[in-house]
Amino acid sequence: MRKIFKYSLVIFTAALILLCAGICRCDDSSQNLKTFRGQVVEVDWVGSLITCQGEDEITFYVPPGIKIRHGTDTVSLEDIDQGDDLLIRYVDNPAGTPRVVSMTLDKSYPEM
Repeated sequence: MRKIFKYSLVIFTAALILLCAGICRCDDSSQNLKTFRGQVVEVDWVGSLITCQGEDEITFYVPPGIKIRHGTDTVSLEDIDQGDDLLIRYVDNPAGTPRVVSMTLDKSYPEM
């Protein structure tokens, strides 16, 4: 009876560890976070893409649910126009377009 209890405890502990590993996966994308400052050249609302000109011209993918700050307000991608100034924090996507993590629409950029 004791062996069955020990084996059950070992199996339960292993299952719990595997479950926690799946739920609590680490997101190391913050280590690869990059910053871009520039002006909007083009917005593709259907494709959720925004092209900006800074030192280089870069097209970013804006995933659904990204909060775009404008002062104390939150705006949507549809509120961004050509010529607007942006501060974008993003991660590179090895398979394609860099993905936006946060975006600020403002003339006075916040300090990093």
